[in-house]
This record gives sequence, C-alpha cells and structure tokens, in this order.
Amino acid sequence: MSKQTLGGSFMIYDAVKQDYPVEAVLDMYLDLCDVVAVLDCGPGDAHKDLLSKYKGKIIIKKGDWYQYPNIQRFEYLPRQIIFELGTTWHLHLQADEILHEDAHGLVRELIEDDRWDGYLMRRLNLWTSYNKVIRFDSPIKPIDDISLRLGRKFTCPTMNLKRDNDLLCITGRICWDFIDRLPIFHYGLVTDWRVRAQKVLRNLEENFGRSSDRDQRLVRSLEEGRYRYEDFPWTSWIKDLEMEHPKYVRQWMANPNRRMVDHDR
Repeated sequence: MSKQTLGGSFMIYDAVKQDYPVEAVLDMYLDLCDVVAVLDCGPGDAHKDLLSKYKGKIIIKKGDWYQYPNIQRFEYLPRQIIFELGTTWHLHLQADEILHEDAHGLVRELIEDDRWDGYLMRRLNLWTSYNKVIRFDSPIKPIDDISLRLGRKFTCPTMNLKRDNDLLCITGRICWDFIDRLPIFHYGLVTDWRVRAQKVLRNLEENFGRSSDRDQRLVRSLEEGRYRYEDFPWTSWIKDLEMEHPKYVRQWMANPNRRMVDHDR
C-alpha cells in the first residue's frame, strides 16, 4: 500500500470570463489526486455555479487575488491551500493547464521514489492554434516552459524557471530526468482573443507600468482593439504540436463561439 498521498490544487480569478477550461482541470485532478482544492479568488461569486457541480468532491477556499503583486501572487497565494491539504506530495497547476492523462501513472510512481523531493515538468505553450506550440528554444517567450509543479509540500511546487540557477532558490532534491514525460498543456494563450487582449494589456501594465520597457507597438495595437499574432515576437518561433490533447479538454476545445484571433481585421 502506498505511503505517499498526492494533493492537487489551483487558484482561479475571473476564470469564466477568461475562458479557462476549469472543468477540464478539475476532472483531471479528480482522476489523479487523493485530495483536490481550489483557491477561489473571485471576483465575488463569479465561480459559484461552476464550482457547485463539484460540491462534495473538492475543497473550496476563498482567497484575495490582490493580496500580492502580479508575479508574487503565483508563488504565495497557492501556499494558502497547499499546506492545509495534509498530503505528502502536491501538484499545483494553473486554471488553464492540464497534465496529460498518459503521465498520471508515472506521477504516482515518481512520488514513491525517496531519492527526490520534486520533479520539473515541461509546459507546452499553445500559440496561434490548438495544433501549434512555441518552441522551447525560442529566445523570447510569453511564459516559461519549465516548471516545478510536482513536489513534496515543503518545496512549495509553484515555480516557473527562467534560468537554471533558479533551482538554487528551491529547497530539496529536484529531478530533471522526466521533464519531457510530464507534459503540461497550457491553453491560456489560445482562449478567446477578446478577453486575452485585455489580459495582455493588464499584465504589461502590472509588470512595466508606463515605462519604455513595454512593447509600445503591441500596446497600441491592443488598445485599438486589434489582436494580431504577428505583433508578438515569438510568433516566428512555433512548431507543430506532436502529441494528442488530453481527453479532459476536448469538450472545451469544441466551443464554436471561441475566436482565437480577430479574423475580421
């Protein structure tokens, strides 16, 4: 009998409006984890109907999205639930990320290995369509593709790694060996373009304010109501997706009303 238990969690903020596959994430977690929790950061009761479908199956805790600045919230907010679940290991994803079901058996095996305290995972950042991803060797990326998301609780597995020396900030023995066998599909960049454009603008504002470090051409385009992939520097660094999508997300992908790009302009 296993001596290790696995908790799963993620946090949500305005996830319905952001067009995130929240139900797919929850279904994936329920198949894989012993305990599942959501940190509901609102606004208000925006997720009440969505989460009510999972009443009795998951733990729901309220959180304050603006308790921490933009980057810090993704590290510190998850701790409000990770350390409460009582499991020995933890998997923390975002509301637009799904671990492929083919990796579930491997995850349960890995957490039984006493040699390691955490495992790095590869994020597949979909871009321009469901069948394209940003290449791992792209010199510029909208979001990192290496993440510490599976670990013993004390490692607080919530980090994205920009540099190899980021590992120096992590307590514990971290394993690279299975990085490409633990694929996280990231759907946040192929949601409806109308809400995605506003999110990009908001992130630029939070990260750079009005400084010259912002991509001014991109800002002007978004403020004018245009969303053109060619305005993003990593668009020339994409390749075909070489895996099938997780089964959990297929219904979300079939939404006929989703528009990934402003086709009318």
